[in-house]
Amino acid sequence: MRISRCVIYRRLAALGVVSAGLAGIFAAPGVAQTALKGSPGIFHTFTPPPGPYETAPSVPVLGKSLQAGNQAFRDGKFAAARVLWEKAAQEGDLFAQWQLANLYRSGRGVAVDHRKAFQYYAAVAARHKNTGQLTRRTRITVDSIVRLADYFRTGVKQAKIPKRIGQAFRLYQFAATYFSHPSAQFALGQIYVRGEGVKKSIGRGMRWYLLAARKRHAPAQAALGDLYLRGEGVRKDEARALMWYTLARQSARAKSAKRIAESYRQLYDSTDGSLRTKAENLVAVWNEKFPGPTRKP
Repeated sequence: MRISRCVIYRRLAALGVVSAGLAGIFAAPGVAQTALKGSPGIFHTFTPPPGPYETAPSVPVLGKSLQAGNQAFRDGKFAAARVLWEKAAQEGDLFAQWQLANLYRSGRGVAVDHRKAFQYYAAVAARHKNTGQLTRRTRITVDSIVRLADYFRTGVKQAKIPKRIGQAFRLYQFAATYFSHPSAQFALGQIYVRGEGVKKSIGRGMRWYLLAARKRHAPAQAALGDLYLRGEGVRKDEARALMWYTLARQSARAKSAKRIAESYRQLYDSTDGSLRTKAENLVAVWNEKFPGPTRKP
């Protein structure tokens, strides 16, 4: 599949479920896309790899409604946070729109509403700008682009969001290629490994998994462990499988920690001492080559 961003976003607009403004995000003539090399991330799906690049010196001042909404959310007052964010969103606050999208997607203090979440993500994505700098605004808009891809990958019939795997692929590829978005890289790996709308290719899938794994993306590390455990596309290697699951266990966040810990324990218990030692050595080499924040087992 080839990337044709202008066509993609015009098609999204034509579906009637995204703003027409999204069609012109990457269409401006003479605007080059800059492949950002990454920086420590703060958002749940957008954690670029550490590396040097220019960041914007200024940080936008948060509006009073947004600040109050953020505080209410931290205090567990989700309904109050929604009201305050909606007020800020009506005033055009990008960050409030993004917060509302996450709120409706996750159902924190509100009923899950994927239609509203999708529309808010689309509104945020439509305001993406090609600045060549990884600002807080960029993080949010790119994160929203990946969320749109997630929705198009599966579709949500009740929310009238169509399944469009080709469009999901292109959105993922944009975020993965230009912004090193690990969740987008992981999704591309799954798409290739499973053959979702593309010719199945374990090799291409593994390359995307590896890029995400270098950023401590636990599901990507676990997926690599599964491939080595099954010998799918690679020679079966239990020590390397255990290595990947050890790394995944170190990197896992709450959402995936339990499943990964269970798989790790099953694999660990099925191996002997020599395989465990080999896996530990592989983990040490990997951590030295790709250092980053991890969680202790």
